[in-house]
Amino acid sequence: HTRFRNVTGVQTCALPICPSFSLPGFTVNDWKEVAPRLGAAFDVSGDGRTVIKGTYGIFYTDLQYSYALGQSPTSVQTFNYRWRDLNGDGNYQPGEVNLSTSGPDFLSVSGGSSSVINPDLGLTNTREATASIERQLGQGFAVRGLFVHKRVIDAFQSINILRPLSVWDQKFSRRDPGPDDVLGNANDGPVYAIYDYNPAYRGAAFVKNMNVNADSNRHDYYNSIEMMLTKRNTGRWFANTSVLATKTHVWRIKAVSTGNDALFPLGSYWDLSYLLAGGYNFPHGITVSSLLQAYNGLARQRVVQFRRADPLGGPAFPSSSQFQLPVEPLGATRGPNRTLVNLRVAKDFSLGGS
Repeated sequence: HTRFRNVTGVQTCALPICPSFSLPGFTVNDWKEVAPRLGAAFDVSGDGRTVIKGTYGIFYTDLQYSYALGQSPTSVQTFNYRWRDLNGDGNYQPGEVNLSTSGPDFLSVSGGSSSVINPDLGLTNTREATASIERQLGQGFAVRGLFVHKRVIDAFQSINILRPLSVWDQKFSRRDPGPDDVLGNANDGPVYAIYDYNPAYRGAAFVKNMNVNADSNRHDYYNSIEMMLTKRNTGRWFANTSVLATKTHVWRIKAVSTGNDALFPLGSYWDLSYLLAGGYNFPHGITVSSLLQAYNGLARQRVVQFRRADPLGGPAFPSSSQFQLPVEPLGATRGPNRTLVNLRVAKDFSLGGS
């Protein structure tokens, strides 16, 4: 049972872009959910040496107090404008920006009274199912195979409900400048269709941001397979080693609301990791142990900042100053592989006693 409540708010300021208001306290969202957990184990061999295990559980996101603050009209409100440096000195002077929220320089607003509560918002939850088989091999050795499936349901995304998908009807063609971000050479990418919203929907009067849940066909999920071999701490030494492979299936945009949301929307890739840990118990209470972890590079996605003016001379965006959009699927580019090595030496001391 999770409830987020705001206190009474009053806001005043001298700037023409900042409204004054007074309102009583209100409840942001009120969730009452059930999170069942189930687990079972079966002794396949009858001698406790081979066991099959399975679990299923639902885990709800623990939202913090900051979630309610983000829905409060008294929170910080940020206005973005297009700046026209009329005298070219690189410094802002009054008159270089039209501060009207319906004027030609207005770009966007976020926070404060631009947010509206979605009373039907579902609380994000993760549904996890696992299956494993473990076998004791004797002499302190054991082997395990594990499968884990996680699915994220009802993830949040903020959308502007006053600019629906239907008003993103301004279509443009822009070329990907390639990895060097320079147009006109051999590594230029293809031409992409980019959409801007209709100028009739410009201005703060058409900004109401609301959290919505992911579309029913856009839930993220992860499938992991792990194999582990363990040598328990019997005798002088102990060790374990494992290989983990995870197939990630994530959506860049959870709820489609703009014309550009269909551009490389899905990331589907594998993450691999390897672990080796072990130690040795020397005489006189001295233990030396080490841990090696190896991971493939983090999944990345190259994005391009398409500005209002087209460098190739095409028409400019009528409503937006720029769009930062992907030009490849998430996971198409990888960071460097990572290897971590830790070494530990410990010595036990006896302080004596009665």
